[in-house]
Amino acid sequence: PNQFETLISLDCFRRWITISVYGNTYIGLIGEDNQTERLIDMQIIQDLVSGNGFPHYKRRFIKTKTLTKSDEDLQRIYHSRSELDMVVKKLVSYCPTISTFVPREPLDKRKKSVKIAQKKAIDKFLKKIQWTSKLNNIYSDLELKGDVFYYMYFPNKDSKEPMFKYLEPKNMVDIILDSDGKPSAYKYVETYVETDISEQGDFITKYIGEVIYIFTKGKTEVYKQTFDLNEKTGKYEPSKDKYNKQIYSKKVYPNRPSYIDDIPIVRIPSYLKDGEKFSNIPASKYIEHALTLDDLNSNIKFINMMLGYPVVFIINGRMVNGEW
Repeated sequence: PNQFETLISLDCFRRWITISVYGNTYIGLIGEDNQTERLIDMQIIQDLVSGNGFPHYKRRFIKTKTLTKSDEDLQRIYHSRSELDMVVKKLVSYCPTISTFVPREPLDKRKKSVKIAQKKAIDKFLKKIQWTSKLNNIYSDLELKGDVFYYMYFPNKDSKEPMFKYLEPKNMVDIILDSDGKPSAYKYVETYVETDISEQGDFITKYIGEVIYIFTKGKTEVYKQTFDLNEKTGKYEPSKDKYNKQIYSKKVYPNRPSYIDDIPIVRIPSYLKDGEKFSNIPASKYIEHALTLDDLNSNIKFINMMLGYPVVFIINGRMVNGEW
């Protein structure tokens, strides 16, 4: 798969990064120039897994300048076997089911009954957090997204067992590394929807805002975008200060004392190189293969449809849309 990697320059400093071949051609075509190569690859992979691979197939194999067929006709020809999704699911099925955890034998040679009690407590906790289901999702995310993140928290001050909230990897937009190359802060961004109930009893959306989470040692900082009602338009607009900058409310949630020296993030990386913020995404190496197989399948389907019918051949020429 390494032959399907390329080094490209993305900024004026000519910083070399690794990205899939197709991800390279895709930059600038998605209308989001500020997206990193990591987010671009994740978006392409998600499209291929969810059955929305036609736009990528079209960009990869069809020349729009000499195109004589509409998108509707091309979609009828296009046929995908969802190769990327099949490969990842097969890999996940081969992964071991880690469901048995045995406490290590302590140095003081505790009684066997204590060790049995510890194991029962662990098994109960794993069942509570639905570990088996989480494990399959972890395997899948490691292949499709590179990293897995969970936010560790305690439901209330009396809770003895932590809970784990899944964090969407694509929303983890940045990581600050310390002088040793270890994470010292995580930045996670998501949206929230403020709803209301109309006079007819329907749920209506008042506004959609942004929430920024900064996870650092011993605490979590939450910055929530605020909105004001515009009385003239009757719509909510982002709040701004006198410098026309958006206003965010801020709240700080400290860790409990026993975890005051920890960042409340559990991270499971795939292939993480020293000094890099995010892991490589293994599935990015399948993009070109998946699109090539889609092209082969589509061509076979088109040939079968055309068998027994006359075919027009043009020699030393080309067809232009709208002309004959």
